[in-house]
Amino acid sequence: MEITRPGVEVELVFDRLLQAPDLQQVQDFVQSATGSWADGLTVQLFEDDLRPVDVLQPGSLFEEVFAAVTWRGELFRELTKDRPDADRVSGDAYLIGSTSDLDLFVSMNERPYVLMLTGRTLLFNSINFHLLTPEFDGWPAHEWVETALIELTPRLGPVWATVYMNVEYVAKVVAQKPSIEAVGRDFGNFLPGLFWCNYFGPPYVDLIGADKLLSAPAETSRLGEGIVVKLPGLPDDWDKDSGKQAESKVLDHVGREFFFDMADRDRVTLGPDWAAVTGA
Repeated sequence: MEITRPGVEVELVFDRLLQAPDLQQVQDFVQSATGSWADGLTVQLFEDDLRPVDVLQPGSLFEEVFAAVTWRGELFRELTKDRPDADRVSGDAYLIGSTSDLDLFVSMNERPYVLMLTGRTLLFNSINFHLLTPEFDGWPAHEWVETALIELTPRLGPVWATVYMNVEYVAKVVAQKPSIEAVGRDFGNFLPGLFWCNYFGPPYVDLIGADKLLSAPAETSRLGEGIVVKLPGLPDDWDKDSGKQAESKVLDHVGREFFFDMADRDRVTLGPDWAAVTGA
């Protein structure tokens, strides 16, 4: 069984809890860049529990997202009533709009990073726009998600952001056996992969080196406090010879040790020291 969805995504990952000002920036972007889709912006907690977001009302997105990520059922509250950490901010919100061509996912967690029992280090605060159609609001899909990355990254300051085809992400990051697991998400040891458009925030600029990133054989530029590395071609070139060659050249230049490789999962890799980065 494989888990795939059509379309292209932009993902922003953070080493801190997302706050009201962050989601106001997202709300402002949604209002300005999604056309009529924003008119139906709704948090879908359950199939029959829909919570509208008024994009014209400041703070509305944060209010509804925060309510969704902190929602706990009666059984959960009963089972965890003696646990002091049971009410910490931790959860996901799924948002839809007036049309079915775009989804928005927001994940929030009080802990800047979480060391799992499996040994993986996860960063749970993230924002994902998932575009399912070749065009959106008059834009080619790849241009829209790239614009989202370019506009939101300086406003929000993620540690990493990227644009990828969903099928590409599954192929590069998600193991299918013995169970379905995103084994490529372990920010303590590596980045999930090198994709079409990649933003490296300060922890990764410090780790890899600004000169190395800016001199990569790709389109590179400074953005906010980080650096963007964009491969030639289009996102769906990832499994074509041209896309594979472009990716390989950048990996050889920047350093393969900073990225997960499904074909060589046991090799030595490098990631930031999140305890030192976050002070947590």
